[in-house]
Amino acid sequence: MDVEALIDAAHYATTTCIWPGVATHELRNQQGRPSSCPRMPRYFLHLHGAGGIVPDEEGALFPNEEAAHRSAVKAIRELMAADVSRGVLDLGGRIVIEDEAGEPVRTVCCRDAVKVVAG
Repeated sequence: MDVEALIDAAHYATTTCIWPGVATHELRNQQGRPSSCPRMPRYFLHLHGAGGIVPDEEGALFPNEEAAHRSAVKAIRELMAADVSRGVLDLGGRIVIEDEAGEPVRTVCCRDAVKVVAG
């Protein structure tokens, strides 16, 4: 799997406000001044594959566990697409989502992220 793509996706998420329906420029405090993102929990998307574990050292901010799960599904599909372009498809990988306390909250398996159809 393309580890660099996962790291890039996690870095983008940590530097971007991911608050559903609210653009960063729309966030204002009570005085009408621009405000930073509301406090969101940080989740870590650790990649587990045939080559071992690639820990997510920085994590990403998401409004909830479901948003972190959607991001992990998207990331794992992108990694699988990159593998397929090289002629390989490993359905044994997974992303383990941990919360700020270091507790695993969800796992996204490659085999569950896509529907495999055989002709």
